[in-house]
Amino acid sequence: VGLYAVGALFALPVFMLAGVRQTKSALVLHGVSVFVGNGLMLAAMHSGLVWPIFLGRGICGMEAGIKYFADNLNSYLTSPGKERLRAMFSTRMATATGNAAGFFVPPFLQWLVLNAMPHGYINTIIPISSLRSEALCAAFMLVYAVAFLLGVLALFESPEPLEEGKEGKGGAEARQATAGRQGEDHQQAVWRAASLFSATIFTNFTRIFITFAWKSGSLFVLSHSYCIATVASIVICIVELGLLLCRNVLDALSKHTSDIAVLQRTLEMIGLVAVALMFRIGSATPASLSLYLVTSFVFYAANTCQSGVMQTISTDAAIAEHSYLNKKMLNVYCFIAHVTTWLLAPAATSALMQVSLHQNTLAALLVALTVIQVLITFTHVRPKTG
Repeated sequence: VGLYAVGALFALPVFMLAGVRQTKSALVLHGVSVFVGNGLMLAAMHSGLVWPIFLGRGICGMEAGIKYFADNLNSYLTSPGKERLRAMFSTRMATATGNAAGFFVPPFLQWLVLNAMPHGYINTIIPISSLRSEALCAAFMLVYAVAFLLGVLALFESPEPLEEGKEGKGGAEARQATAGRQGEDHQQAVWRAASLFSATIFTNFTRIFITFAWKSGSLFVLSHSYCIATVASIVICIVELGLLLCRNVLDALSKHTSDIAVLQRTLEMIGLVAVALMFRIGSATPASLSLYLVTSFVFYAANTCQSGVMQTISTDAAIAEHSYLNKKMLNVYCFIAHVTTWLLAPAATSALMQVSLHQNTLAALLVALTVIQVLITFTHVRPKTG
């Protein structure tokens, strides 16, 4: 994961140089990165060299960074007002689908290929047995890269940025709050935008950290405390699939919610109650396992769904003419926080669980992060009062 994260950081110049009108070029670069990175890894696995594999992983990380740019920047700059939240939920539903499918689709395809092809043929192509599973994943990603590139080149056209005066009521309110600040001091508007940006970046970090911590920590808990290691990954997959349902519900709610800060506060309270119930009293029993799975599902969904809400609120406060408080820079800041979490969260969680594999150790970490997160958002995001 660390190599992919480092590779994603090299995609940062794409954020700084490209705009919405360059979306097609960015998507082509995404497909090229997938193709080159996985092709390099396959060639290295065939030849038995190790260092090109690491280089290929870094190049594959670049495609993840470019995809993040394409998803979020277009949500920020091409979606008017209230539609922005729905657009961000849609991109996150696609991500959740991929995360859930990742637990069972690749193993199934590997099983299918390994059983359909002669073992001697596979052994000849990939002589190192420990690399054969990853090699099959790289081969499938090569097919994806070719199909993706053909689709983008043939069918996709870059969208246009939202024009002035066409943002709808929500965009008009945001513009009124940022552009001349009619009745509001400009310096105060800058301070508000900076404050919301800081809160969004920090909570973006904690939410992704919580996601990684719950996933990796749950594998330890389910394996050690409940002795169900063989189905632990399936349980995590089910929770990811449940996130799709929750985001569809939130997408429907966002159509009828005039104040998304209320939606943010509701999700916070649901998540806080759920994570508090994740502590186990006494020994591991089927009842405690059931409670852990239910509260994990509710907490994971509530925590993950907040990110789109918080980023939408900050986007509305962004100042278009400001050099580092505009929507594009908000996307850059959130991306850096995202990649930093990829580097830190898995290692930190694994180190903590090595100290103690108890369920309450994981719950304490999640509670601490959630409380800090709620305190930050509570001081920066207030529901409308009138």
